[in-house]
Amino acid sequence: MRLLFDMSKPVLINMINNLFDENFEPENVDISKDNAKFVNEQLEVLEGDFFLRIIESSKPHLYHIEFQTFKDDSISVRILQYDIAKAVERQNLESLSKQRRRIYLSNSIVIQVEPHDDIPDAYIDEIVFEDGFVKERTIPVLKYWTLTSKDLIERGLYPLLPLQVFLQRSRLDKMTKANDEEARQSAILEAKNIAIKTAYESKELSQSGKLVDEDLRKILTAVANLFAHLNNRYKVKPELNEEVNTMVELTFDDKHFYEMGETKGKAKGKQENSIEIAKEMLLDGEPINKIMKYTKLPENKIKELEKQI
Repeated sequence: MRLLFDMSKPVLINMINNLFDENFEPENVDISKDNAKFVNEQLEVLEGDFFLRIIESSKPHLYHIEFQTFKDDSISVRILQYDIAKAVERQNLESLSKQRRRIYLSNSIVIQVEPHDDIPDAYIDEIVFEDGFVKERTIPVLKYWTLTSKDLIERGLYPLLPLQVFLQRSRLDKMTKANDEEARQSAILEAKNIAIKTAYESKELSQSGKLVDEDLRKILTAVANLFAHLNNRYKVKPELNEEVNTMVELTFDDKHFYEMGETKGKAKGKQENSIEIAKEMLLDGEPINKIMKYTKLPENKIKELEKQI
């Protein structure tokens, strides 16, 4: 994820605009990653995920993005701790005078990656001061598991695309605990298909100018690493890591792009792989002509798959 938050300025600003309902123009602002690790007076280390600072003229904007995989009812309190630590760090730089200081709290959001029961749409806390003044603070929650890759692309959340692969973790975990080897094999193959599909979509974003080459490379590297993480963690099919890595390399070669993830270019493997990709694209509502372009399957075959679905 740290790699993905080191992408080009237009991509990061577009993501901030969509996550926080802003309207920054990339050519009018600068963006930088801020420190997210703090040490308190008890020498305890507090480390948030990401602080992104946008400078618009002389006015700074600070955004805090916190990723969450498990359910944590105290997440809003932890975020407040991080934000106060960041505010203390900032006030040393932005004091109005020795007697008067301006304390900034970040705009924060939680990205809940995996599904859990009773995850709210937002965490709402009341901050009560000694004089009775009450300030309500709302931290919105993005429920990532509800979003398809098509949703992410439409919303401009390109850095989050590789996490589509990671969503298979909970399924693999469940199958491992149930000792269901067949289901585990199926889940890791599904993760591979998602990785290939994500590569197709990322390549298309690059071709349309929405990602520069270095952005594409980082997304593909993240896809390969997330897949390897799952495959190694659950010890399913080690040989698939090499296939996905090969896919990453071939993505930059348009001539071989449709062969990504195939083993040694065998015709049978190609068709099976293309069929799986076509199914995923149909489920995402992609048009038939686009599916034909990226899978090289004939129109009648795709329509047959559509009827099956």
